[in-house]
Amino acid sequence: MSSKSKKNTPPPAHPVAPGASTAAQSGAHAPADIEHAEPTAKDFQDAEELLKIPRGRSKATYALLIFLLIFLTAVFVVLDYLPNRGGAGRSVVEMSWDRPGVGRVEYMTREWWREKRTLGLTIDFLRGGGTNIEDSEVASFLIMDTLAQDAGLRVTDGELKSQLVSFASAVGGKSAYEARVRNLRNLSVAEFEATLRRLMRVERLTSLMGLVAAQPKASAIQELWNERRSETAYEYVLVAAADYRDAALAEAPDDATLEAWLAEQPEADRRKYEGPARTRAELVGVLLPVGGTADAETLLAAYPDPADVDVEARATKYYGDYAYVRFPAPEGSTDVIYRAYEEVAEQAAAEARVLAAMRAFKADLDTRVAAGETIDLAAEAERLGLVLEAPENALTQLEWRERDGLSGTYAAGQIARLAEGALSSGVIVEKGGFGVARAIEQLPPSVPAFAEIRERVLSDWADQRAKELATEELSDLRALMLPAPEVPEVAEGEEPVEPAEPATAVTAERFAELAGQAGLEVGRRDWLDSGAPVDADPLSATPAHAILRTRASFARLEVDGVSEPLASADGKHVLLARLAGKRDVPLERMQPKDFTAILSDARQRTEFDWLLGGNPFDFEKVRERYNVRITQEEEEAAKAAAEAAAAPSAPTE
Repeated sequence: MSSKSKKNTPPPAHPVAPGASTAAQSGAHAPADIEHAEPTAKDFQDAEELLKIPRGRSKATYALLIFLLIFLTAVFVVLDYLPNRGGAGRSVVEMSWDRPGVGRVEYMTREWWREKRTLGLTIDFLRGGGTNIEDSEVASFLIMDTLAQDAGLRVTDGELKSQLVSFASAVGGKSAYEARVRNLRNLSVAEFEATLRRLMRVERLTSLMGLVAAQPKASAIQELWNERRSETAYEYVLVAAADYRDAALAEAPDDATLEAWLAEQPEADRRKYEGPARTRAELVGVLLPVGGTADAETLLAAYPDPADVDVEARATKYYGDYAYVRFPAPEGSTDVIYRAYEEVAEQAAAEARVLAAMRAFKADLDTRVAAGETIDLAAEAERLGLVLEAPENALTQLEWRERDGLSGTYAAGQIARLAEGALSSGVIVEKGGFGVARAIEQLPPSVPAFAEIRERVLSDWADQRAKELATEELSDLRALMLPAPEVPEVAEGEEPVEPAEPATAVTAERFAELAGQAGLEVGRRDWLDSGAPVDADPLSATPAHAILRTRASFARLEVDGVSEPLASADGKHVLLARLAGKRDVPLERMQPKDFTAILSDARQRTEFDWLLGGNPFDFEKVRERYNVRITQEEEEAAKAAAEAAAAPSAPTE
């Protein structure tokens, strides 16, 4: 070994998370405690006391056989990680590399295979077995671990302990963890933990290097800024779809055409023709005349007050609960919301008594319904002298809200939510009275008969058809502006060739000339920055500029290119534009929020590029950078070359 050869003194060990790549790992040498001394005579004598000897066998002979068996087992268990070439006495340089600031580092046979064995068994444990570690992985691990130490990276005992605790927790505790390590082809716990520490150190180096590599250069940020932000100038023709509406209506579509058009519209568009949900329901209860007394003698007789009722307490609670409905302040009042209790105390007491009777009636209905009885509210109204309200037609929630009597805002809300046949949850207090509601039929939103909505459908059809006519006119104008595609000449008998795509470049003069011949006015938009805040552009709200700003296809045009006609989001205008110029937005316009967004994207792009082709931990790059040589690889390459040279050449035809 040269004077610069690496000694067999291992650096501090370190860990990596399970599954970490070994291709980017390095390290020092394995501990020396894997070396085994030959058994002595004393060893055999001590062992005799522990052995049970079969009859007819000498103790010394039997002990020797046992120790030979153990020795052979150990040899074959670690055979995968021992050299199978060169003979037992081989000692050559197995791997060497140029360590920055130190010089050539060499690994001799004994230390190389020690490193390969401990690393391979450790990775087996981390990956759950099945590892076939390559020489390039071992070399990369050794180099990267050395570089990590040279960079001053350390893995503390606490960090290692945290990783080991997670392992132990996963397998059932410390004892189970240590047993699993020892069972892994005789790998000692100390060797495993030392190698784990080294793996963690390499992982830390690769993470830090990756973080540094993912930082974009200033030029990358500026390049991304220029990709996203550019100023464009346009010449354009803008037409209003409304100008073509009369022409659309002149086509006079029949009902079949309109119905077919309606059926082709998206569901969301068809839904706007639906009428609102409706409910057919009935209410039974007591009307409360303004300033008068409710007619509820029969109800009160059927459901009288209990003997211990506190009339005053009930009245004050009723006022507190329903003053907003029953006792609002007179119209025009500004200093109060409700009338004072003292002013309405007598009325509150009377209404509270009626409400209590209505609640007893509702509880009675609930009990009878639960028992399976079918309730006839009309009969109940006649029996108790109540009012029955049962409109013949189903009503919308708004229509129920606008009714007087027992209905109103609160009744309408409950009626709309009731299941068919269900009673309201309680007595509904409205400004017109106390009532109990029952839904008879719930009708969901639906599209009425076509005759009822024909005029609406015709109007919407005309709007869409007008936009189509405007688009067709600008498409015809664009076709006039563009040169006709050249049709390749084909000799007789040959297959026809598809004509090339027509060019889209049009001069400013031709654009203006043909637009003028069509009776259309040419407008101009100078240096639109579509990425700038909307409020920074005073023209952004105008129809032409709103379309140019929001439709990305205009920004993708080449200079002198003419777009396809495009409509505004609301369909009211259609625009044909020619890109007159494009330039970069000055970097000084970049705002902090722009920089934050671009920096994040530039980092992702840089990191992606690094992972694809710039990863400095790729072994071929490591091999080239540090002049790595692996003896076995070179020998196998030389052998393959010799075999190829000795092989007979293939016969030539």
